[in-house]
Amino acid sequence: MNLSARSPRKTGYLTSRRQKSIRYRPHVYKYTLEANPDAMVVVYALMNERCEMNDIDPQLFPSMLPLLREKERQLKEWRNQPASKTIASAIEFITNYRYSEDPNQNPQLLERGFTQSLKGPTQEDVDYALQLLICGRSVDQIDPSVRKQVGVALGLKRKEALQQGDYLLAEKCVNQSRALIALQNEERYEEIQTQRTDMITEKYNQCQNDFQTIKEQWDQKLQAAAKQRDDSLKQLDINDSLELQEFDKVFDSPVPSEFLKPSSTLLQLKCREQYMVSSGRYAEANDVRSQALELEAQEKEAGKKRYLAELNLKRQEFIKKQQDKHAAREMAIRNQYDKTVARAELECERASKMAHKLEDKIDEIDRNAMMAARSTKNRSLNDAPDPKAQAALFRQRAKINTIVYTKTITPRNRNTNTITNQLYM
Repeated sequence: MNLSARSPRKTGYLTSRRQKSIRYRPHVYKYTLEANPDAMVVVYALMNERCEMNDIDPQLFPSMLPLLREKERQLKEWRNQPASKTIASAIEFITNYRYSEDPNQNPQLLERGFTQSLKGPTQEDVDYALQLLICGRSVDQIDPSVRKQVGVALGLKRKEALQQGDYLLAEKCVNQSRALIALQNEERYEEIQTQRTDMITEKYNQCQNDFQTIKEQWDQKLQAAAKQRDDSLKQLDINDSLELQEFDKVFDSPVPSEFLKPSSTLLQLKCREQYMVSSGRYAEANDVRSQALELEAQEKEAGKKRYLAELNLKRQEFIKKQQDKHAAREMAIRNQYDKTVARAELECERASKMAHKLEDKIDEIDRNAMMAARSTKNRSLNDAPDPKAQAALFRQRAKINTIVYTKTITPRNRNTNTITNQLYM
């Protein structure tokens, strides 16, 4: 009882002992935050392939990222492709880096993570970007994460320059602020256009898939309908042939009695034959019998021919009715197949038109985006109208409108009327 009661504590104690015995071996970095290395030295080491990204402490990444982007731009201008590719891969590594997913980090630091270094741009990054803009660099060359802070810093710098009387610096700040706002608006417009293009492209791809699916389904349906049509036509021919064979069996049956009725002449010969036999005139009876038999054979042959002629006539009528019925059934079968084909063409054409319409819309969005980008790129910052000049022009036009469109009341005294008449004469 006592051992069973103490066993859980003992097990937990051993487990904690095992956990304490497993010690983490930290990864050894070539460049660490405690050593406080020069970020440009680390960048040159990366560019010259004297170190790799795994040799750099991740806490140095925020300070390295602006320098890497600036160095990448310079290398592209110098057309140094190998070095620019190395720097680009380093930028991509830093951009996609996640502290919690790095196997080289201490698991005990995962709760703290990389929050302090990735809270946002530091004041040094903002000051560095501000200095680049004041030196005449383009706004698209600074880090996008510091644009908001740089915009505020430009406003403060402009006020400070105006207070100190440095109007050239104030003008630079104003121009860079306008360029920064224009760049942000352009990027926002491109983002909206990209989202819209992606949405329409997704619809277009879905429409294309639906079109292919509909086409395949209707191809299968048309193949089944064509097979059913051919089978129905073959079965119709077989049924017509069987019906005609059944009708032709009548020709093999004996001739009906109504077509073999003896004529009055034959009946008279038979009566005369019996009279000759009853009167004992056998020689004459034999001659009459021969005449009766010959006449009877002739009448039977004539009756059979008449019967066959009537059957042939009925057969022709039956074949004609059968052909009419066959034509009607064949037309119905073919019309059913044609309706299926027309429906398939209509569905496929509708899906194809929808796909073409979405494709035209995508082309229109691309054209509008290109025109907008071109107009934004060609726009000069000096073309912006002066707000004071606009206000003065507005006041001048307001005065003119007041003079022209206001109804003035002229006094009715003699002197004024005389002067007015003299003016108009």
